Formats: sequence, C-alpha cells, structure tokens
Amino acid sequence: MRQLNTLGRVALILSLAVTFLWLGPCSVLLAETANNESMAADFMALSGLDNQIHQMPRWYAILVDQVFAGLELGGHRIPGKTKHMVRQTFLDAMDGDVLQQEVRHRLDRELPEDVAKPTVAWLRTDLGRRITALENEATSPESSLQQAAFAMQLQLEPPSPERMQLTRRLEEATGSSDQAVEGWEIVAVALGVAMTAGTPNGRADGKDILRERLAKLRPDMKTLLLQASLRHMLFTYRTLTDQELARYVEFLESETGRTLTRIVNGVVIHVASGAVERMEATVTDSLARNRQKTGV
Repeated sequence: MRQLNTLGRVALILSLAVTFLWLGPCSVLLAETANNESMAADFMALSGLDNQIHQMPRWYAILVDQVFAGLELGGHRIPGKTKHMVRQTFLDAMDGDVLQQEVRHRLDRELPEDVAKPTVAWLRTDLGRRITALENEATSPESSLQQAAFAMQLQLEPPSPERMQLTRRLEEATGSSDQAVEGWEIVAVALGVAMTAGTPNGRADGKDILRERLAKLRPDMKTLLLQASLRHMLFTYRTLTDQELARYVEFLESETGRTLTRIVNGVVIHVASGAVERMEATVTDSLARNRQKTGV
C-alpha cells in the first residue's frame, strides 16, 4: 500500500467526504427534547430522533466508502481487509441502540421540565406530527433521487424571497450548518489520524496538525454546508405553506426553542464525539498492528 503523502492531503480528501455525512442528521437531530424517562422517550419518538439515530451507522458507512474511493482515486491502493475492518469499526462504534440509550440518558438529566413539557405538547399537534414525518422522509435513503431532482428544479424555479427568508431563519435557529462544521472537524481529525497510524506521517502531534489545516478549510466548508443545509430545508418542508413554516420557525426562535436547541445540540455532539473517539482508538490500534506485522 502506498503511503499517504501528507496529513494535509488526508485532510483535503476528508473535507470533501465528510460533508455528506453531516447533512442528513444536522437539521433533524436538532429538533426537541424531554426530561424524565417517559418524557424523554416520548420526545425521541415524536421528534423523529429515534429514527435519525438508527440511521447514523448508514451515514458513517457512506462516509467510509467515500474516503476510500477518494484515496484510491489518488493512487493509494487499500487492501480489502483494511476497508472491511475500518467500515465495520465505524458500524460498531455507531451502534444505534447504544447511541439511543446514551442520548436518552443525557436528555433525562439535562433538559428542564419547563422546556420538555411545552416541546412534547408542540410535537403532538397536527403540525408538529406532520413536520416530524417530513423530516423523517427527507432523511430516508429513498429521498436521495428526489432531492437531486429538487436541486435542479430550484435553479429553474427559485423560492420566493419570503420563503427564502423563513428558511434562513430556520437554519439560524437550528444552528444546522455550525453543528455540521463541528461534526465534520471531529470526524475528519479522527479518520485522518487513524488512517496514518503506523506510517511515517503518523506523528504524535497529528491531531494538532490536522486541526490547524482544517481550520483553514473551515470558512469554505461553512459556506458549502450552509448552502447544502438551506437546500435540504427547502426540500424537506416544501409541502408546508409559508404560514405553517413560520409557526415552526417561531417555536424554534422562542426561549423554549432556543434552550431546547442548545441542549440537544450539546447532547448529540457529545454522544457522537464519544463514538467517534472509540472508533478512532480501535482503528488506529488495528491498523498500526497490521502494519507492524506486514512491515508496511
């Protein structure tokens, strides 16, 4: 296997690949939450959070496939056993049941009852249930072709200024693109370090080097993810009227909505980060041991 030229090269490849990982969950995982056990369970079911968590292994598997494809296009042959091991490690680290339990446990502790109750009540309204259904549909594997067609249609029929303004307010209220950038950075660093473990480029300060390089890419990635997030939202809520979308935006902009978003964002990124760190440690050790055996 040819060695990776530099950590910077890995970071550049990952910057393209990781983009697609965080687009799906970012706008939906930032929905709403609950405090005691039964309320947390109600929230996670009503908001679609349970559904989104169980799709995370699929998103990570897509990421791994994209990383390997990018590396091989750059002339780096990767053994099939290595691909399988890394992919399976991601799937194990992102076990949906484990992540679901961790998220629920933290929501039980961190979400105040005065935020949880009105949120669950809002989710039980007809509009709340409809929005959850639209969000679940938009993040299903089957929606990919629809979203591609919708993106092309937007070029011919752009949204009205009023619709675009509502969508921008929704994006700002959820913090979707900011959350996506943070997630992109976490995964990119973990993968970059793991893939260079045991090579001449696998330096002890590899994480710091990658973070410095990724920081330079951050503004461009923020722009890319912001545009992608807006397109995703335009697609997701396309069947809602402006008045219905405005009601959703107003809820998220309320004190309850903002507190909710801040707490859920923190819980989701904490749980995902822990899973990624476990993945990084396992992949790093496995690849390093394999290279020692083969002398690569």
